[in-house]
Amino acid sequence: MGYGRILMGAFMRMGSYSRSKRSLVYLLSTAIIFSPFFCLRPAVANPAVAFAVADVFAGVIARRAAVTAGMNLARISATRFAVRAAANDALFAVPAASSLRVGGYMTFGAAATAIGGYSVSSLLSNSDNLELATNAILNADGSYTVTINKDGVQKDINVNFNPEELSPVFIYIKSVTKGESDKIAGVSEGYTYPDNAIFYTYKDGYSAPYLFGDNYQDVAMQAQQFKTYSNYKPSYVDFRKTVTNKHVNSNGDISFTQQLYNFRYIETESVFDFEISGIDADKSLIRNPSYIDLYDPNIVGLPYYYDVYVKEIEHKKQINYDFEPCKTTTHDNGSTTTICMPPADADYINTDKDFTYRLRVKTNTDFKLSRIDAVAGTLSDIQNDVKSSLQKQAIDYDALAKVFNELMYDAVSQTDYDGVPFSSSKPITANEIKNVAQQMGANLTQYDLMYSTIPDNDFLPNIEKHYSTVINNNGNSSNGNNNGDDDIDDEFEFIPPELEEIPTGTQVLSFLDELFPFLRNYEIKEKSASCPTAQIDAFGKSYTIDTHCPLLQQNKSLFQIIMLIVWAFVSLRIILKA
Repeated sequence: MGYGRILMGAFMRMGSYSRSKRSLVYLLSTAIIFSPFFCLRPAVANPAVAFAVADVFAGVIARRAAVTAGMNLARISATRFAVRAAANDALFAVPAASSLRVGGYMTFGAAATAIGGYSVSSLLSNSDNLELATNAILNADGSYTVTINKDGVQKDINVNFNPEELSPVFIYIKSVTKGESDKIAGVSEGYTYPDNAIFYTYKDGYSAPYLFGDNYQDVAMQAQQFKTYSNYKPSYVDFRKTVTNKHVNSNGDISFTQQLYNFRYIETESVFDFEISGIDADKSLIRNPSYIDLYDPNIVGLPYYYDVYVKEIEHKKQINYDFEPCKTTTHDNGSTTTICMPPADADYINTDKDFTYRLRVKTNTDFKLSRIDAVAGTLSDIQNDVKSSLQKQAIDYDALAKVFNELMYDAVSQTDYDGVPFSSSKPITANEIKNVAQQMGANLTQYDLMYSTIPDNDFLPNIEKHYSTVINNNGNSSNGNNNGDDDIDDEFEFIPPELEEIPTGTQVLSFLDELFPFLRNYEIKEKSASCPTAQIDAFGKSYTIDTHCPLLQQNKSLFQIIMLIVWAFVSLRIILKA
């Protein structure tokens, strides 16, 4: 809004500029308007909910406009721009890198904190499995550690940003397990391993993800098997050949036939066996300090790692180098027959060889039987995890109503506001939003509140379209008649236009009295006049022409009206020409 006033001021002053100055102002204005800073970004949709809540907000205002007299698309657009301007200051209070943003865009959850005065924790108060952290400990590597406490179980999680009130760490707790004696084995889905896995090693021997379990020899064996089979691939031969057979009958006649052979056979293939050939354990053992039980009793006394030697025995069969699939037989009468067949076992050479690999299996020093399985980060980081849970919770319509009302209060208070009328006596209510959302087919949930983004700070996208749709669907015009259609909720009532008091003629001309005070006592002096006559002497006589005088006197009022109209038009033309 402020930028608009600056540009408007520049254009209003152009009248006093020279042609070169005006050209310069036009050039600068164009550069500002179309610069990347001011251009609206394309609506990069968040993969989840896009602009659902903003669309409902636009629907609420559009339906109010439909039952308000004097509305038109220009005033609808004015409302949209006024709301956008009203929100800018509050939205800029949320850092660009805030964890409340999704894909760089503001969400209505962030708007509720910046505009509605809600805390993020209050918005998520009904989500038992969603925690927030606004404090963290800085680590030497530049990461930050936040601590979770849930049902008496504690867990530390590292994140890559320093949390604060408007950029908290969101923690989605998948499960809390207390005091179980079982341990687990398996393959990690991501780049970590569960707390209740005693041993772990890299899945491919070098980098995450991990293999884990409660037996270090099994973990080493599985890791080597994975490494071997992930790099192994048997080789095949796709054989395809057309052979020609010669036929000689009893009369000595010769004929030929062709036959196609098409099959695949193994060229090389291996079968692997694995066995443990040796173990080296770290000489350093896990111990608890005297002043604290730092490690779980299940791992106290274990070495920090084991070097497990796994022997891999490869049983390889390879096709003999002189193998030929096709054999031709010549008969006594001169006929020939060619037959092609896949290799038999006797056509392969079998060899055995072995290799020994060393795999380091580490002891999980974070092992805990009482544990928390959780993910942490920004809203975007936990989106897939919390989606199902938040979609089961109804949206906080009271929070939405507060945000909508704050935006409209600020919008209508702007100078020269000429949009949809709005006042504290008729605020937007939670029930009104719910009704409009149902009419629009929008089933809003807490997921929409936290993840519904705001397109380029435009809180009322497509409001003109919504307004036209409501008018067309209900047969309304902009005069505020509802025509008895129930599609517009009963909660909306006819709102007459607010017109200023019409000034009187004396008030309109009062500025002339102030501008020319010397005219206050000005009087036009009356002068005596007589009707002009003419006297003609002819033929020895004197003639007086005065018959027009009584005629003019009789029609004096008519001539006054005619001249008054003439001079009024002349005066009006002079004023308009000026």
